[in-house]
Amino acid sequence: VKLAAAGAQQLSNMSWSFATLRITDLPLFDAISAASISQMSTFDPQNLSMTAWSWATLGLVNRPLMSAIAEAALEEMPAFKSQELNNIVWSYATLGICDLPLLDAIAAAALLKMSDFN
Repeated sequence: VKLAAAGAQQLSNMSWSFATLRITDLPLFDAISAASISQMSTFDPQNLSMTAWSWATLGLVNRPLMSAIAEAALEEMPAFKSQELNNIVWSYATLGICDLPLLDAIAAAALLKMSDFN
């Protein structure tokens, strides 16, 4: 799959797969990041949280990507499930990125979904 032709699901699945295997290929992740940023408006909450989780799992700080994820997540926040909220807040905390508007939105969304958390 050429990354420019990959969709949100393919890009987030690639990120997740490499992170799960603990494979850090910086040129590949740079290409995935660029392709993801250009298509961020098509990412749903699962794609957003999986992508953030992948970078955090590998300890890769990519501020442009994480800023794009935060911006898209703010738009999609009502659709986030409790696990997706958990994954995205863990990712930002793990990477040491403090995005106050995102954290405020996650806190508000989590309060509404409190019964979903175990």
